[in-house]
Amino acid sequence: MNVIINPSIRHLNDIEKWISQFKHHWDLIIQALKNKRLIVIAQGEETTGFLTYRVNGNIVNIDFLEVKMSMHKRGVGKKLVESSLEHFKKLGIRIAEILCRPQSSEIFWKKVGFTILPASTNFDPDELKLYRVLGKILPVSGNTIADREMLTLELWNEEPHLAKQYPSWRWQLICKTGSGSLVEPIVAPCHGDWKIRLIQGGETIREHKVKYFSKRPIDFSGYLIIETLYNLDLE
Repeated sequence: MNVIINPSIRHLNDIEKWISQFKHHWDLIIQALKNKRLIVIAQGEETTGFLTYRVNGNIVNIDFLEVKMSMHKRGVGKKLVESSLEHFKKLGIRIAEILCRPQSSEIFWKKVGFTILPASTNFDPDELKLYRVLGKILPVSGNTIADREMLTLELWNEEPHLAKQYPSWRWQLICKTGSGSLVEPIVAPCHGDWKIRLIQGGETIREHKVKYFSKRPIDFSGYLIIETLYNLDLE
């Protein structure tokens, strides 16, 4: 199986012969080819699956994915998704997101590493969205005395007036030698109204809602993305 990042009109013509699930969105698929937002997978000369997407900064939204009916249960969809995500990762994209249509596709997306987006970060609670972080990220840290001496970012999954004593996530801000860049980025689902706090040695340096925490953007369409101390006004 061969994944083609920049397909041609020939591949589109092949797809038109067998597309079923998203046939009523054919105009959008044609537009995706024109805008270089279509990826296909082929078996020899036969196009057996396609994926369309949109890139919004650090996030890629996968719009449509369909595999030719006769090629189901052969790993075609998985191969197409994994190769596409590897391509997106090379472009510096941090997160892939999918709106399950139909919602029965949830099983497939979980098998290829996607996780349900928390309802509190979803702008429409009736939608089923899943996401997958692309690449390595800064691991969540502990809460020992040694941990608390480090410059640490804490995040709650609630607004400040509802927040419990202990945060939902905590990260030690470890930077590369001689640089303000973190050794790995912080990437996590979040809401602009959630509580976030920067501490060191038990002392609070800054505390606010995510959307007011920094002069520079750290909240990207429902995700917290921090790559450098500069993002936190610390450089």
